[in-house]
Amino acid sequence: MRYVVQVFASAFRIRKIVNDGEFCILYSDSDPSIDCIYVTDKWILSNQAKPGGYYIAYDNGDSEYVEEDEFKMRATFVDQD
Repeated sequence: MRYVVQVFASAFRIRKIVNDGEFCILYSDSDPSIDCIYVTDKWILSNQAKPGGYYIAYDNGDSEYVEEDEFKMRATFVDQD
């Protein structure tokens, strides 16, 4: 049998990325409740992340980067502060 389970996630648009020598810091452009998220250099490189794209955090602890076009196809708007 095959099951499909909805994956719950939250996301924000990346305003800027700063490398502080130990981590890379993703600053939010769209969510006032999130100042920043810390990720590794490896995460940035493997996801080819850059400002203007979206950081997606899943409830299972995984995360990914997607470009704006893909984000608009996959996202469902839930609220606005």
